[in-house]
Amino acid sequence: VYTYLHNVLYLEKKNHLNLFNHLIITIKSLYLKKLINNTNYWIVQTTHVKNKLSNKWNLPESKIIILPFFQEDTFHHSNKSKNKITYLYVSNGENYKNHKRLFDAFGKFSYGKTNIELLVTISNNYSKLMSIIQKLKIKGVPVTNLGFLNKDDLQYVYSTVDIVLFPSFFESFGLGLIEAAQNNLPVLASNCDYV
Repeated sequence: VYTYLHNVLYLEKKNHLNLFNHLIITIKSLYLKKLINNTNYWIVQTTHVKNKLSNKWNLPESKIIILPFFQEDTFHHSNKSKNKITYLYVSNGENYKNHKRLFDAFGKFSYGKTNIELLVTISNNYSKLMSIIQKLKIKGVPVTNLGFLNKDDLQYVYSTVDIVLFPSFFESFGLGLIEAAQNNLPVLASNCDYV
């Protein structure tokens, strides 16, 4: 039996989640731990998750297989000659993705500048973040939410930006980092192990 585990929420402290999500993740984590002996091998995408899984449930590393499955497509970043610097953060709006701090920092960073902009990809399910974005726009902070994008539209956006931001508190894989690398884009990221 092979079990694929992608979500590090089951393997780390959950201090940044609201009470309801914390409770749900804790229950799921306890359930997984109870059934841990029902699998022969665990499949993960990165060494980071392998180490967390091994440490959390005292699993031998020989029972954990690293098998990344992201596409190996090679994309090329367009060489733009423009005066504006465009930052991009591709992520949903969960609390641990750290949008609130990003918006606060970008608001301060952009003050008095006309040559920068921030693009984000938050679905409309995150009304609090939508409200923050509207308030920032009223203040003149150049933040644009593109919403959820399909793969082709997202690839086009990657081809037009200059820098990828990745301020998430934690990730199991961080697909946006891989996509940035595939597009030869520089990344500003959190100082976390997953990076």
